[in-house]
Amino acid sequence: MAQRFWSRLNPAQRAGLVVLATAQIGLALTAAVDLARRPRDAVNGPKWRWAAVLPVNFLGPLAYLRWGRRRARGLDQGPTSPDGSGAASPNATAAQL
Repeated sequence: MAQRFWSRLNPAQRAGLVVLATAQIGLALTAAVDLARRPRDAVNGPKWRWAAVLPVNFLGPLAYLRWGRRRARGLDQGPTSPDGSGAASPNATAAQL
């Protein structure tokens, strides 16, 4: 049956299907590797639960990558001043920012 389905698709549809399948597999592998390497305390919820969600098409990996990981403190903030106020130094050059 799969052979019959594939042969009925035109070349553009085949290419689209291959692109979507590649994206889904890549997304799932990225999420699975991240989950395996990430420490338990850096994951929101139990790791086994996220591992069970990952195979759910695009939604599982996207949900894990969006809500399953805890952000490291300080990584999402911009440059800070020496006093820690968060304001960039007036003497800072573009290369330093």
